[in-house]
Amino acid sequence: MSRSRPSAATLLLLLAPLAGGCRPAAQKPPELRPLALVTIDTLRADHVGAYGYPRATTPFLDRLAAHGVLFENAISSSSHTAPSHTTMMTSLQPFQHGLLENGMPLPPGNHTLADLLSGAGYDTAAFTSVGFLVELSQGFGTIDSKWRTGDLTVDAAIDWLDSREGDPRPFFLWVHLYDVHNLRGPRPKLEPDAERLRAKTPDERAAFVAYLEGRGLVPGFYPNEEVLLGRYDVYDAGARFDDRQVERLYARVQASDPDTRWIVTADHGEGLGNHAYDDHGRYLYDEQVRVPLILAGVDGAPRRVRRLVRLVDLYPTVVGWLGEAAAGAPRPRVQGYPLLSEPVGKADLSPRLAFSERRPKDQARNRKRWEDGDVYSLRGDDFQYVYHSNGDDELYDLARDPYELHNRIADDPKRAAALRSALESYLQTTAVPGRATPAELSKHEEELKALGYL
Repeated sequence: MSRSRPSAATLLLLLAPLAGGCRPAAQKPPELRPLALVTIDTLRADHVGAYGYPRATTPFLDRLAAHGVLFENAISSSSHTAPSHTTMMTSLQPFQHGLLENGMPLPPGNHTLADLLSGAGYDTAAFTSVGFLVELSQGFGTIDSKWRTGDLTVDAAIDWLDSREGDPRPFFLWVHLYDVHNLRGPRPKLEPDAERLRAKTPDERAAFVAYLEGRGLVPGFYPNEEVLLGRYDVYDAGARFDDRQVERLYARVQASDPDTRWIVTADHGEGLGNHAYDDHGRYLYDEQVRVPLILAGVDGAPRRVRRLVRLVDLYPTVVGWLGEAAAGAPRPRVQGYPLLSEPVGKADLSPRLAFSERRPKDQARNRKRWEDGDVYSLRGDDFQYVYHSNGDDELYDLARDPYELHNRIADDPKRAAALRSALESYLQTTAVPGRATPAELSKHEEELKALGYL
C-alpha cells in the first residue's frame, strides 16, 4: 500500500511535538523500580541478531529482545558519542543542550536523567569505558569514567552493586561499553571472538562479501578482501565481547532486584564501507544513526515496534515510569515522547520525524576534508532528508532504497522544499541562546588523541 506524500503544512504539524515538549500524564505512584541503562558505543542496529544479522554477534541481546520490547527503527540525534549520550540524558537535541563534541563540558542549565532519578530518591551511578564521558556526571552520586575494555567496566559496576547490598534505595545504573569502536590497533581481547566469527572457507567468505555488498557496502572501498573481512571480523567481535559483558551485568543486577527495568541501546553506528566511509561522525545516513533499542522488564507482552522512535525519547519514558514520584522534578522543554505511550502494531499511526545533526567540523586530521557548514537530517518512516548549509541537499525513498544510494532531491522538489522549510523552522524556533559554542577540550586532549578524535 502506497503512502501519501505529506504537504508542507502536514510536515510542520508532525514537527510540532518535537518543538513543543512533553508533559506525561499523571499516574498513580508506581513502586520505584531499579533502572539499568546500557549503551554499546558504535553498535549498528543491523549487526545485532535480533535485527536480522546472520552472524552470532549478540545471542544474549537477542534473548533479551525476545522477552522484551524491540524497536526496529530507533534513531540517534548524532553520529558522535558525547552529543548522542547527552541527548539521551536530557531529551534535548545537540544544538539545544550545547554539548557538540567529545570532551566538551555539559553547559549550565541542563537537567539530566540522573538529576531526575536522584531527585526521586534513586542511588545513581555511571561506569563508562572512556574518560571524557565524565562530563555527563551531573546527577550521578558515583561516576567512574576511564578508558578501558568492557569487562573491566562491568567489573567496576558489579563491585558497586556488591558495595550497596542492603541499601533500600532503588538504583539507576548506567554502563557504557566501547569495544565495538574502531581503535585502529591490536585488540587482543577480541581475537578469540573474531576467530569464532571468521568465515572459514572460500565459499563462506564469498557469501559474506556478497551479503555485505547487497546491503550498501561500496564494492572496492576496502583495498582487498582480507582487509574487508578483517574489519568486519573485529567489529563483530567487539559486539560479541560486549554482549557477554551485558549478560554478566544482567545476571548480577537481577540477583540484586529481579524487577529492574532495562534500556539497552547504542549512541550511533559505523560506516563500515557504506557510502565509502569507514568511521562515524561525518554523515547521518542510517548506518550512522539507526541504533538498536531494547527495553526489558517493562509491562506488556514481548513485541517488536516498527514505528519510528528516537533516543531523545528515553528521558520522557522514564518520567512516565516514575509517575507521581517525578511530580516535583523540573519540567524542562524535552523533545521526546514516552516510548510506550502509543498503541503498538496499528498501521494508521501518525508518523513522526527523527532529527539528527552532524558534529561540527574542525581542523583535526580526520575531519579536514569534511564539508563545511552544518548538516542536519529529518527521517520519517519512509524517507530521509539531509540538509546541507554549504552543499546540495539529499532526499531518499527508504521504502525503495533502504541503503540511501539514490538521491531523489531533483525528482521531488516540492517535498524537498517543504522538508527544508520545516527543518529551518524547527531550528529557529527551538534553539537555546548561547548553548552551541565551542568549548576548551584540553582536559581530555590526550585521551581524545589516543582514541583518534583529534
